[in-house]
Amino acid sequence: MTSLEAYEYYLDLVNKNNSHTNIKVPKGRFVILFNREAKGWLGEKLKETLSTDDKNYLQNLLIVDSEAFKIRDGLRFSEFELPINLFKYESSFSIAQRENAKNRILHNWDFKSKNIEVLLGDENYNPSFDYEETLIQLAGQKALVYKSDFSLDKLFLTYYKKPSEIDIRGYVKLDGTNSENIDPDLDNYLIDQILSRCALETIRRYENPEGAQLAADRINREK
Repeated sequence: MTSLEAYEYYLDLVNKNNSHTNIKVPKGRFVILFNREAKGWLGEKLKETLSTDDKNYLQNLLIVDSEAFKIRDGLRFSEFELPINLFKYESSFSIAQRENAKNRILHNWDFKSKNIEVLLGDENYNPSFDYEETLIQLAGQKALVYKSDFSLDKLFLTYYKKPSEIDIRGYVKLDGTNSENIDPDLDNYLIDQILSRCALETIRRYENPEGAQLAADRINREK
């Protein structure tokens, strides 16, 4: 589905399920609404207890074993740059070396920041080349991977990326540039779910609470 097709379907969905006929929403406003609702939709989807099949539905947003850019080596950890499109971290592993042992894969374990000193002092949890595991902490746009008697060469991340922001040609954006056609990077049935959220948000602005609920029920039945 193209962004323009999504826009037209959204307008049809709004007006079919609303007592105020012929609601007109400009392309620019729809683009902002869709991009906002897409992130909200993905956040809710990932919070649910998903079955294997459900996770497969999001497979085009799952980035597997993506190498992160190394920023620097610190005393206790190495810093790596997180990808700008990261939405939810899933897992990772590091490539480490010590003396004559190279390219050892270490499994990274995420932790709560307040526990770091306790974990580093605990032989069951602290970074270990021999047991092939270490600790990782996400801080801002960086990943901190802890080390001890070994060095860290690379970090590979598996994560869910943000849905690509869409756009539609035919209006001037807030920064003064002309809009262009950028289509969603999601399957059609996922776009339908986001459009339902967009339609409900729009209907809430026009309907009274009772009418909005009736429209929501109709839209949910059509999913």
